[in-house]
Amino acid sequence: MKPYFFLLGAVALVTACDRRAGPGQTSARAVTGVLEVRLGAIAAPQRFDLRVDRTTAGFLPALRPLSGSGSLGPLGAGLVAVPFVRESDGPPGPIAVETPAGTVTAQFTYRTLGPWKVLDQAVLSVDGHPESDLRVAVLDPRLER
Repeated sequence: MKPYFFLLGAVALVTACDRRAGPGQTSARAVTGVLEVRLGAIAAPQRFDLRVDRTTAGFLPALRPLSGSGSLGPLGAGLVAVPFVRESDGPPGPIAVETPAGTVTAQFTYRTLGPWKVLDQAVLSVDGHPESDLRVAVLDPRLER
């Protein structure tokens, strides 16, 4: 589990997210949806209720577990660093960061939703081992006006 804490820490470093509000104001206030997190190919996915509000300082995500104890836990707490919503496209290719657990590679793909780009899927891999990939996807994103 320790490598995944390094992995989540690397997420904060590799996101290269511009969270500042752009010059064009829109009537959309937030993006809502379900965040699905899958660790490896075998583990059952964890799901969170996702809400990302647009503020004057940028985008502010909030996660709430859909089932369980009501606590986010370390995984959910680390996920708030992921850029779920952006003003523009994300990095064009994978980003690699050296960590004590090995090289972490992150690939972010976004889709257009109204005026913003919403995370479609993020795949985080340590040393290219797909059996231990961390996959994050935003399911059924919706604009809230």
